Parts: sequence; C-alpha cells; structure tokens
Amino acid sequence: LRLPPLRAWLAAPVVLCGTLSGGLLAMAIQARIFPENPFLMFDYSAEIETLLAGPGILVLTLGAGLSEELLFRGAILGLLSVDPIRGRGGWPALIGQAVAFALLHVLAFKLLPTGVIGLLLGLYAWRCGSIWPGVLAHAAHNAASLLLPQGAGSRWLEVFDVSGWPAWGGWVAALLYLTGCGAAWWSGRAPAADQRPIR
Repeated sequence: LRLPPLRAWLAAPVVLCGTLSGGLLAMAIQARIFPENPFLMFDYSAEIETLLAGPGILVLTLGAGLSEELLFRGAILGLLSVDPIRGRGGWPALIGQAVAFALLHVLAFKLLPTGVIGLLLGLYAWRCGSIWPGVLAHAAHNAASLLLPQGAGSRWLEVFDVSGWPAWGGWVAALLYLTGCGAAWWSGRAPAADQRPIR
C-alpha cells in the first residue's frame, strides 16, 4: 500500500467533481430510459437519517470508501490486471471492476451511476498506482451524497435533464466527468508491465 505521487492528491478534488457529476448524469439518463419504474426507486431516507446521527456518518463515508476501494480498486482491479503473458489487463480490468462495483450496489437504480463512478475511480487508482487518493475521493463523494438536503438530488436531476438533448446541464455534467477522467489520467503514469498492479 504505497503512497501515490503528489499530483495524485492534487487531482482528488477534480476527480470528486467528476464522480458527482458523472453519477448524477448517469442517474438522469437511467431515469429517462426507465421513467417512474417502481422497481428502480427505493426511498431509504429514514434509514440514512438514523445512520447520520452519531458515528454512522463515519461508517457510511470513510468506512465504505476505504473498504470498497480496498476491495474493488485494490484486490479486484489488481487481480483482473494480472495477465501472465502480456502483463497488465488495462481497460478490460477497469471495466470489469466497475461492473463488479455496480453489481455490489444491488439496487437497480444505482447500477449505471455506480458503474460510471467505479470506472473513474478505477482509472484513478490504475494511473496513480495507489488506492489512497481514491479512498479520499470516494469518502468525500459519499459524504456529499448523504449530506445533500432531502430532495436536492431530484432538483439536480432536473438540471441534468437529458430529455431534450442537448440540455445544458447534461453537457456540463459530461464535461465535468471527462475533466475528472483527465485529472485521473494526469495523476500518474500507467505502471510498467513488470510492476505489481495496485498496491
């Protein structure tokens, strides 16, 4: 578990903006494809309010960020990246860990957004060679998602409405997500083929 270069830490706020905007844009697209489907939505705001009291906020932000980054960007990305013949697994490994990350968040309305977020966090870990900046970005993403006032998410989805492409909010979200991907790419060099995947 090595420390990443300084520029990986500097990229964290931009990657965070990318995860938030990419997740919201993916939710808006998914809501457009599956409008008002009762099987896709689940109101768990009462449970979240209970958990936010006391140490629950640390568990939901830092605990989830750390454990999910260790599992998905550490273990799963690392295992999928090992190719004994050609070296690293590259993009198939990034996509594989993002799909696994999305499937962990069992609720159907979270599949596309968590897959998009998992892809960006995977790229971040792969490029900087460490999970630690991703832990920071993941925990901050979870905190921002949990601490938004009730109903703020649906108001943001209206801003990112993709029904009338090109909606300005959708383009801004896509640009922010791509900027986050660029920051993740800038955060480090792709590891050489003979290096261990993620430490």
